[in-house]
Amino acid sequence: MKRGDTIVEVLFAVAIFGAVAMVAIQMMTRGTVVAQAAVEAQQARNEMDAQVAAIKFIHDGFLAEREYHNSAGTTPPSRQFENLWNRLVSSARTTAPPYRDDDTCEDVMTNNTAPFYASQAFIINTRALRPQGAPGYDPNNIVKRGVGVFDVAPIYPRILYVGADAALTENAIFDTFHRSQGLQVFAVESSRRINNQPEYYDFHVRACWRPAGQHRDSKLSTTTRTLNPRVIE
Repeated sequence: MKRGDTIVEVLFAVAIFGAVAMVAIQMMTRGTVVAQAAVEAQQARNEMDAQVAAIKFIHDGFLAEREYHNSAGTTPPSRQFENLWNRLVSSARTTAPPYRDDDTCEDVMTNNTAPFYASQAFIINTRALRPQGAPGYDPNNIVKRGVGVFDVAPIYPRILYVGADAALTENAIFDTFHRSQGLQVFAVESSRRINNQPEYYDFHVRACWRPAGQHRDSKLSTTTRTLNPRVIE
């Protein structure tokens, strides 16, 4: 006759199984959080790269046409990117605003007091970006600036769009800017002057959001430097 397990042995086995299961669940949860954070960071980088590409597109377009004199009444104008470039640098700062680890997304995105001044930031509507004279050109829908433009990102940094077709038909076009969530750009001018113009501009592209399952805001930033086309006119 074989002796069965005692109640103590059974309870001990259940306790071991429960501990192993708890550790496994915690590891799976942690892995899911890390994977989600990686996806959010990649989405943020994609949006930041799109802003850098748009800045370079406007800059290179104006640089290529700098030798043209824009005659009044010309349609389209000889300088099709000059107006957009002026909008990018119209609120250029002399120094970049702070971007410290302990700054919250509310501080860096919506705070319009010193030293942040969110009203000096801008965002480019990449869906509507086109040169002056092209069909649908609307500079007020391409370069957006102001405190009401920026919101804190509830998911990940992104630009929200609206459109005239709310039914989401196959022909719906959503390219009208609505809000920038956790994404903004600051232009910082060079202290060195050439022909009474800044030699270059540094564009600081910033993203800030609260990752899923985290207790601290995440921040990413990148900077692209562009020569001021006006210094060689």
